[in-house]
Amino acid sequence: MMYQEGCFASGMVLRLAEDLVENNDCSRVLVVCSKMLSVIIFHGLSESHSDSMVGHVLFGNGVSAVIVGAELDSLVERLFEIASFGQTIILKSKGAILGHLCEIDLRFQLSKDVPSLISDNIENCLTKAFAPIGVKGWKLLF
Repeated sequence: MMYQEGCFASGMVLRLAEDLVENNDCSRVLVVCSKMLSVIIFHGLSESHSDSMVGHVLFGNGVSAVIVGAELDSLVERLFEIASFGQTIILKSKGAILGHLCEIDLRFQLSKDVPSLISDNIENCLTKAFAPIGVKGWKLLF
């Protein structure tokens, strides 16, 4: 179990699972990542903190699971492969989304520039994300 690892926990856990299966013949590791931040800090909408509701939507709860294994038994198992992963830091976005931890909750503060930061950079981000797997006309996927 790994606790309080934040948004980077899933990548760290996948690296650990890969190490376990590569060093233990025919092993399988069930990886489950759960993010429960919004349940802990959720509060009702108030006129003075309407950004918090948007923050809850952006950083909401979620859970995912995957079984990581080596030496696939092709008669029983189906192979799904992580083909690519990555991240993008958008220039000039410092301070665009802030989280303020208070005594009873986490309050989000969103800059008026957030929508334009996203719309100005989404095409480049999608192009970079699909390039490693050879998808050039990513618009056709949608």
